[in-house]
Amino acid sequence: ILSNGLIVKAADYDVELTVGDSTYMDEQWVNDGVTSSNPEVAIAVKDNNHNGQVKITGVAEGDATISYKHWTGDHTVRVKVSSVLVTGLTLSSSAIDLAVGHTTRVLAKFEPENATNKKLQWTSADSSKVSVDPDTGVIKGVAVTGDKGVVVTATTVSGAGEENATHSASVTVRVGEPKTTWMKDTSHKFVDGQKYVFVSNDYV
Repeated sequence: ILSNGLIVKAADYDVELTVGDSTYMDEQWVNDGVTSSNPEVAIAVKDNNHNGQVKITGVAEGDATISYKHWTGDHTVRVKVSSVLVTGLTLSSSAIDLAVGHTTRVLAKFEPENATNKKLQWTSADSSKVSVDPDTGVIKGVAVTGDKGVVVTATTVSGAGEENATHSASVTVRVGEPKTTWMKDTSHKFVDGQKYVFVSNDYV
């Protein structure tokens, strides 16, 4: 079975694609009115910029039937679309520091980049100190953790990897008490010649 933009002969063929891939059937200048039985899975169009051939593109995992007419006869193509499976997962940081009450996020990188299912499930080893939204991955410092911190793990959902394998990556979150930093502002003159202004929140 040919795909990835290559030509395949249309004669009631079975075509296999991955999500996002396209293929062309070889009849040129087909009639208008190309149809797909399931456009949510695979779409098909007559591409006038490609000799009027039928271009089929995989949209989502599943099956669809493409039909079109040509002077050589009516043609039906059975299309099976598969997901691009996750083969690896990494996070943008392996350790982060956070103040109590503050939130942050780390970015996930999937391999390959065009993986179809990029849904993650986030968990915390100790939610009483570090909480994480299971769907969005927003991390919040709840209580001081000490130097060891708390491990937060992102895991691909079942079925995202080969043979339903899952992939995980973790970040260690250390949480400290908030600390307010002040500094002397000499640009304002008071009776005592001093004014203190807020600079930043930090953690210890």
